[in-house]
Amino acid sequence: LKRELLDERKKGAGKKAGMIVLSDHGHIQVHVSDVIHLGRLTQMRGFQVLPPTGTSRSPYFYLRAGKLEAGRKYYRKAFGNRALILGQEALLSSGLWGPGPVRREFRGRVGDLVGLMRDSHAVFYPYRPDAKISELVGGRHGGLHEDEMLIPFFCAQI
Repeated sequence: LKRELLDERKKGAGKKAGMIVLSDHGHIQVHVSDVIHLGRLTQMRGFQVLPPTGTSRSPYFYLRAGKLEAGRKYYRKAFGNRALILGQEALLSSGLWGPGPVRREFRGRVGDLVGLMRDSHAVFYPYRPDAKISELVGGRHGGLHEDEMLIPFFCAQI
């Protein structure tokens, strides 16, 4: 930004402008060793109505009727300290998705349980037969790592 915009702008005469560049979130680097293969958690299928949705850093789990507490216990044990497993109500009341009332249709989009990944962990679910864990490596977002929560911000008068 400095070289291509600010330095070039300074070559021009007399005009002043302000510029602000920001992002909605940061990213972390995920390696293959950080990925949890959900397809290998075979007991998980007994709790779920459908495969996980959401993102690899914040998966949503939709559970069968009457399986909420058993599912919560299973996921907490399966993920250990690699994720924070929270129920829908706790998340919606936490303000994680912003202040104010939660729209009614949002409840249908967020799973009964949500996994908020810690450190650089991510989940992988093989939605298609040729899916590979290596497709998840690289920059990811949506978890609890500080680098994901810090928002890049650049401000200059030019």
